[in-house]
Amino acid sequence: MSDEDEILMAEIRRIAAEQKAFYEELKGENARAAVILAVSSLEDELERVLRSKFPDDLSDKLWKEIAGPGLKPFGSLKARADNGNPPPEFAFSPTHVTVIVRPAT
Repeated sequence: MSDEDEILMAEIRRIAAEQKAFYEELKGENARAAVILAVSSLEDELERVLRSKFPDDLSDKLWKEIAGPGLKPFGSLKARADNGNPPPEFAFSPTHVTVIVRPAT
């Protein structure tokens, strides 16, 4: 296995462990709390994905002007989701959130 493969596998393991811990945390919550936590996680992930599309040297201050709360281009979950191309599809249940992003055709 190459160094690149080992790095990729380590990242996959890290993400899998993070996901498992997240779902374990949701097991003890009621449906309302689980949905709130899931949407919060979704917002964080959308922000991470969107921010990765911008230059690495983008300052936190400028990012807050773009994606901070309020009337900003990416200021809400809806705005973040609407700016996907094509927009992501969401499936919610009390313990799972699934985001499906299909490549543009």
